[in-house]
Amino acid sequence: MKNPANHNSAFIKRLHEISAITPTLVTVAFSWIFWCMSKTIRLFIPLKGWTLKSANENSQKHRSAILTTLILALLLIPGMASATIYYVRTDGNDSNPGTSNSAAGAWLTIQKAADTMIAGDTVLVQPGTYYEMVQPLNDGTSGNPITYQAQGVVVIDGQDTRSAAFDLVDDDYIVIDGFEITNCPDAGGFWGSIALDRNLGSGSDYVIIRNNIIHDTGRDGINVGGTSTNTLIENNLIYNIDDDGITPAGGGNHTLRSNTIYNCGQWGLESAATSGNLYENNIFWHDSIDNTGVATYNYNNYNGLLTGGTGNINADPLFVNAVGGDFHLSHIAAGQGADSPCIDAGSDTAANLGYDSKTTRTDNVTDSGTVDMGFHYTEQSLNVDLAD
Repeated sequence: MKNPANHNSAFIKRLHEISAITPTLVTVAFSWIFWCMSKTIRLFIPLKGWTLKSANENSQKHRSAILTTLILALLLIPGMASATIYYVRTDGNDSNPGTSNSAAGAWLTIQKAADTMIAGDTVLVQPGTYYEMVQPLNDGTSGNPITYQAQGVVVIDGQDTRSAAFDLVDDDYIVIDGFEITNCPDAGGFWGSIALDRNLGSGSDYVIIRNNIIHDTGRDGINVGGTSTNTLIENNLIYNIDDDGITPAGGGNHTLRSNTIYNCGQWGLESAATSGNLYENNIFWHDSIDNTGVATYNYNNYNGLLTGGTGNINADPLFVNAVGGDFHLSHIAAGQGADSPCIDAGSDTAANLGYDSKTTRTDNVTDSGTVDMGFHYTEQSLNVDLAD
């Protein structure tokens, strides 16, 4: 006969492992704990017909269940704590706890958050300009990424000395959302203002880069290197770049969606990853595409030879004022003289893709119906545009 204690220990260990991955299961398991505890409590409440003998028999009968319940409670209760939200402010201090949005509670640097956060944590970076290169220490997980979220106009300025705003090496499940990045110098190699792996490690996988504005900077806007896979690069505006706008290399299976790339010194897109890549609803204009990898191009606007796929066009996108940094699309309804060919030219509805709260129009009317191609301004990025 198997030892019940060993069986229970194995079960507990497995449930704990699952709970660390899927928080919803923790809630289910915790409900089960309460149910077991309610049954256990009944053992100690005198009922009709209760005798010391029957109590001893019940105690023997349910001893294993009681032990399992108590151990599960000890293991799972700490795991029930919610992910931590941290704050960074230009008037903070890295000796603060980082857990409140005040000068006395927030951190001063994003790097302090990068050194501290674990899977599921988020840092909310408050408005201002930060002079640093952020290098994440820990990985997120599939259901619990580590998130760097800008709130308001948050600029990371390389001051022409730091080669990246975010430098990821072997960092999985990271989200970089809503930053303005500028003045990162060209350091050669596989650098970019957001750089994944630089061919130094085993890959930074399942990274999400979205809603960022990257401009007037060296080397690449975004470089995905090493063996990095499954990168989602979505709704970024990248312009005035010394080298390439986006270089999706690495191990492939990257998705580029609704980005606008303009005026890059080399390639707007240097597509070098060899399998599973999907590029859709992007605008690559004023630049060429170097397609040495394998990718499916659908519903993009780019000058030069069209590269197969469905719904691609080659037409001036009619930006409102690209030279001045305004990449809204011209809309007659918003007061411009013509409609951009990128209006209602995307792959799906704006609502299905999550763009119905964003806009390509100067009057800030949000996208509806079939999604427009290219970068969509959020309330936050509109503030960036006004600040510039």
